[in-house]
Amino acid sequence: MRVFDEALLAQTAESFSIDDSRMPLRLGSALRIPSYAWENWSITGDADLLHEASEWAYQDEWKGGSDRQIRYLAESAKMAGNPGNLGILREACAQAVKKAVKKSEGRVYLADIGAGLSTTVIYEALDKEDKERVYLYLLEPSQQRLEKTAEYFRNRGLEENKDFSLIADKDLNIQKYIQPESIHIITGVATVHHHHRPDFNNYYETLVPGGFIILADLHNHMFEHPNRIYNFLETLEWETKSSDLAAFAEKFPKAKEQAPPLAPPAQKADELIYANRRGWTKVRAEAVRRGEFDENDDLHLFEAHIPVEKYLEAIEKAGFSTKTGHLEGIIPSNPLQLIPDASLLMITAGRKLNL
Repeated sequence: MRVFDEALLAQTAESFSIDDSRMPLRLGSALRIPSYAWENWSITGDADLLHEASEWAYQDEWKGGSDRQIRYLAESAKMAGNPGNLGILREACAQAVKKAVKKSEGRVYLADIGAGLSTTVIYEALDKEDKERVYLYLLEPSQQRLEKTAEYFRNRGLEENKDFSLIADKDLNIQKYIQPESIHIITGVATVHHHHRPDFNNYYETLVPGGFIILADLHNHMFEHPNRIYNFLETLEWETKSSDLAAFAEKFPKAKEQAPPLAPPAQKADELIYANRRGWTKVRAEAVRRGEFDENDDLHLFEAHIPVEKYLEAIEKAGFSTKTGHLEGIIPSNPLQLIPDASLLMITAGRKLNL
């Protein structure tokens, strides 16, 4: 794999952004959007460099986040009128993981690829005897959030390197720390949507034959076309709106072209995310007004949030079976849609078969 200088990665990520310093929310680098849609955003160049720059931008955004960032996100969701969405994801994932643990014998090695509050919800959902036989690998790019999660488990009598291990890194680097075919279950809540191109090969290699991958995430289509983001930004108000929107349209020429229509569940998913981000602008502005806002806790608009059907394609491409029969009832359908009229909250799963 080619290695790039960090300064070059930062420069490359910045080259696909505009000056968003005066806007009510930061956009970040357009390299964060799904790579299959890069053409719509006029993103071209060395594929390896663009990939690494996108991953650098993700880790740079999230590595310094604190508990305040999670609190801001919860407040944003409440303001948007959907305060329970992340809770729905966490609980549904926890129930699926609980069933997967039951299907594994002896010591069960479980990796959470975005450790935090979701890890604690999953752990507490386990039966007492299953808690005693689960070993946790906690992966999280934010050192502060990782330590907070470790503190939770220490307070419950668990010991580091006996009951759990801490890995301060992004999930795609899992093979740097965990041996091949040594994990029974890999799970993550609202984690994989950070990546412009889901790559499940690392997870597949890490799982034992018969192991499960169980993901709970938010899915939408809003970043597939710059016109959708342009239209969203037009609904916000700020002092330099006219010049900033002009800069956006100049940088991403298709911003004023009509985006393709979406099916109602996909449109509803986008609308829910738009509402959440409007809530974020208000929560952020209030935190700034109070003088408590730390830039390390900022949230960038651009992310992947790849539609669920593309998740399943990537999972299957890595070698997993996504057939519900092979999943042995850990979820009743695959994907499992958690909101009836919107394709936003989904549980997806795969199993590494004994071949």
